[in-house]
Formats: sequence, structure tokens, C-alpha cells
Amino acid sequence: MEWKKRILAFGLTAVLLTSGVTALAAVGTSDNPLVTLSYLKEGFTKAILSQTQQKIDDAQATYEKKLDEKIAAAGKQEGSDTTGAYAVVELTAGQTFYPQVGGELMLRAGRATTTGGMLDTTAGTPVDNGALTENHLYMVTVSSQTVKADSNVTLLVRGGYTIR
Repeated sequence: MEWKKRILAFGLTAVLLTSGVTALAAVGTSDNPLVTLSYLKEGFTKAILSQTQQKIDDAQATYEKKLDEKIAAAGKQEGSDTTGAYAVVELTAGQTFYPQVGGELMLRAGRATTTGGMLDTTAGTPVDNGALTENHLYMVTVSSQTVKADSNVTLLVRGGYTIR
């Protein structure tokens, strides 16, 4: 009977070894790769974070460039509505400035005359077909008003306008 026990033990050992080798052979194949925690922490995660950071930097650079272009284009638009802020407008002698109704302007330097009725809010008086006074704030009350530069003129303007 002892030889039967030895054969049975040998058979069982052979079966266990065969199934163990088969199980180990299936781990780490291209279909089922074996990945270690250190690889995930040191290699894979750093590579993914690096690629992600590069994409974020590229996108940020692209959007900053687009924003800078839009800001530059908005600053160049004549007649842009600068609600709440004054824009510096320079005219050469002979140019005519056409402000929008409700706009404000202040003559900072030079000589200019107005056509139509404008309200001098500094003095509290209307100005009809007359010279503008430096450092007085004027309000545009009708659409037919213009300001003609008699010399080189610097204006502070709030509201839309065109220059011809």
C-alpha cells in the first residue's frame, strides 16, 4: 500500500507543479501584462503628468495669444464704445470728430470748434458753433454735433465716435 501512496503523492505533486507553471506562464503576457506599483508611481504617472502639463501649457499659450490679438484689435477700433473709461484721441489740424449722442469729451490740448449744440458740463452752459475750452467736460446732446480741429488736438472721449 505504501507504493500506492507514493504514486498518489507523486501524481498530486506533478499536477500541482503543472498547474502552477501554467498559471505563472499566463501572467505578464501582452494580453495580460504584469504591472508593478513602482512602475505606476515612478514611470507611468510621471509620463502622464508631463504630457498633460505640456498640453495645458500649449492650450494656455494659444488662448493668451488669441486674447492679446483681440485686445490689440479692440484698442485699434475707431469708435469703440469704451463704457466707463476715457480714450485718448488725437486729431491733426483739419480733421473732424463725430461723437455719438450721450458721449462725453474733454479738450486736453490744442484748439477746436464745435458745430451744433453741446453742453459744457463744467460751466453749465450750452455751446453753439464756438470754440471749446481746454479741460472743460462736454456732453454730446444731438447727433449732428461735430468737433473740428483747428490745430493738433488731444481729446479725452467716452462713448463711440468716428473721425474724418
